[in-house]
Amino acid sequence: KVLLCSGKIYYDLLEKREQDNRKDVAIIRVEQLHPFPAEQVSKQLAKYKSAKVCWVQEEPENMGYWTYVLRTYREVNMDIISRKPAASPATGYGKMHGKEQEEIVNKAFA
Repeated sequence: KVLLCSGKIYYDLLEKREQDNRKDVAIIRVEQLHPFPAEQVSKQLAKYKSAKVCWVQEEPENMGYWTYVLRTYREVNMDIISRKPAASPATGYGKMHGKEQEEIVNKAFA
């Protein structure tokens, strides 16, 4: 599996991968989103030809960069791992936010 992400979630994913000593999951951090670095991302993904590719974000599915990446980078079929669609970017409760963040990271490595 290859996880594409941007921002702070990278560190959560990296921590989980190191904690679990996972060698079967690659994480590609994309920080330049516009213009989307399609050539560089494709070059990295070429190393993992048969891998499932997922975009991981901590924002709800209907927010964040998911829809932009989906429109801009069509070279690869990707799934999304994120919070469920919502009207607000955050629940407003620290405990709930932490629980949802943990669920996102666990799903990325499932």
